[in-house]
Amino acid sequence: MKIQISCLFSLISLILLLFPFATIIVSANNSRQLALLPTKIINNAKGSWEVTTPWKGYGLEQNEMLRIGLYCSGNPRVSVNIISSPQFHTFSDKRAIFKITLENSNAHNTLIQCYSSITTTTGFKNYLHDSQAFLINPRKLELLPTKIKNIDQFKWELIVPWKGTGFDEEEILRLDLYCFLSVPATLKLSSSPQFYPFGSKEASFKLTLFSNTRINIMDNKNILKKITCATYISSANSTNVLYGKQNFGINLFNNRGFDTV
Repeated sequence: MKIQISCLFSLISLILLLFPFATIIVSANNSRQLALLPTKIINNAKGSWEVTTPWKGYGLEQNEMLRIGLYCSGNPRVSVNIISSPQFHTFSDKRAIFKITLENSNAHNTLIQCYSSITTTTGFKNYLHDSQAFLINPRKLELLPTKIKNIDQFKWELIVPWKGTGFDEEEILRLDLYCFLSVPATLKLSSSPQFYPFGSKEASFKLTLFSNTRINIMDNKNILKKITCATYISSANSTNVLYGKQNFGINLFNNRGFDTV
């Protein structure tokens, strides 16, 4: 009898000991989570993009199979082609990569609306799902008004800003600046052309008018005392080129001896 009671107590102790672990197992099974991370978009060429769809999650097996779909549309006149959608990956792959092309390559400035989704493929028992909407902005590039800083009466710093959409922050841009005077002049322009990543947002040039030219200008009352400049910006990627242009002038003399325009 004592042996039976001892065994009963041992069994109860064993159940109590295992109960917390059983709770943890159930809790862990209910903590399965799956979510899409922000989409990464790379412009490959005019009318072509690489779209990377990453994900994260908890409680999934590393070899558990996932289905990732991507759906995009442009305006009614533009057909959007998506290569390899849907895709199937294991959870450990961490990302899917899609290629997007436009049927009309000249329509690269079309706004594209996209929708990505990710689901588990293990059936409804442990089904997980997430989705994400995003836009592929049309590629646009333009110069903003040039900022002119007077270093002295005949020397200037020209700050050339720009803005755009559909560019990677690291994509390289080329900036050219040309300046002229209405008489033969010795103008020195530092570092043109210049190359900057799109994310820099502005370029800086130095412009100097040399002393022999200054004398000719001050003696000649009939010439237009204004330097005319033109700035050009372009994407250095020859397969996806965009251009921008801007003209501006620098007045040489007024009541302060110099001016910015």
